[in-house]
Amino acid sequence: MMERQFRMGLDASIMPVVCNPSDAASQVRKPGMVPSRERSRMSPSFYDAQATVHKIQGLHRRATIATGVTMELGVHGPIKDFYRLSPERDLPLPVDYIVAATGG
Repeated sequence: MMERQFRMGLDASIMPVVCNPSDAASQVRKPGMVPSRERSRMSPSFYDAQATVHKIQGLHRRATIATGVTMELGVHGPIKDFYRLSPERDLPLPVDYIVAATGG
């Protein structure tokens, strides 16, 4: 069984600071100009979401989040038909959980 750890952080500003305030040249940007990675800054994360994902068999995955809640992941419906997949059983796609979480 394969296991992977995932982390994602949220910062207080939601938008990263893209210019170094001490660098006067970075304060003036031409339209369409993208700041370099050296000047990009992001505020520290105030929350790190953590999840562990286990590959059970074929397309079947089991994810566990930090609170201990476990979710079964897989494929179903039009995705299964479009890619001509034949999983052992129909399971929600990861995007199904994302839609449910944002809609709730």
